[in-house]
Amino acid sequence: MSEKPFIYISAIRRTGSSVLSRALSLHPYSIVFQEPKLARGKFKLPGRVDASLKENNVSLAPLVQEMNGIRRRGLFWTKQKAVLFFRDKVVPEILMSYRQVGIKEIRNAGWETVFKAFPGMKVIVTARDPRDIYISLHNKKYIDGKDVKVKGGFSPENIAKDLMDEFVHQKAIMAACEHIKVRYEDFCTDPGLFEEVKRFTGNEIPGVGEIGRMNPHHRKVHEGKITDKRIRRWANEQNPDIAMDAQRVFDLLPEYASFWGYDREKGSLPT
Repeated sequence: MSEKPFIYISAIRRTGSSVLSRALSLHPYSIVFQEPKLARGKFKLPGRVDASLKENNVSLAPLVQEMNGIRRRGLFWTKQKAVLFFRDKVVPEILMSYRQVGIKEIRNAGWETVFKAFPGMKVIVTARDPRDIYISLHNKKYIDGKDVKVKGGFSPENIAKDLMDEFVHQKAIMAACEHIKVRYEDFCTDPGLFEEVKRFTGNEIPGVGEIGRMNPHHRKVHEGKITDKRIRRWANEQNPDIAMDAQRVFDLLPEYASFWGYDREKGSLPT
């Protein structure tokens, strides 16, 4: 196994975790898998990660087929077995070409299984002003036309509940694991924070990794660097109904806002 610690990004969706994952991915230094869903008994290999691996002569297709074959045969497949399969078979294959491996999840239930398999893992916990999370999800659903899964349907109340559920998992993770907290607003405006993240995880990547290389959206927004183009969207939202719904989400999350330092009028406060 690698001497570098395993990286676990405990994310809430739309908090910049995909950009952070790509910033921490660059051959031969490290690669972070985006939402492999290990703690749900799966191993999803995102296309962009697969393309990056293949670009460096790493193919996980046989291992993915092996895992899917076991699951189809119903051989008592569990989330524990999925995590151990990843640790014992996938990670060694990756470490033949990379020095460090990690995962990013936006659904953190079952994190304990990952922690048990990687007890020395370094955790990065991400957050963002909940108003901007709501606006980002709203635009993804109604402007981009993409599926946004929310239990009970898309509404400020259900979005707030979904965010709170993941925040509860994050608090449990922070209580048990060595971690660093990363607010999206700070990540986008303070270059020193990403350097701190790299020091914390023992990551040796120069610059900002693969930002923009594999994702056309990241390339359009961030232009191969970390930018502040998507912060404080709530303060500039022109649609009053969307702005009101975003504020409703914020008001339903007082504990989250207090913990992360978000103010109703000023947005993100200095930490």
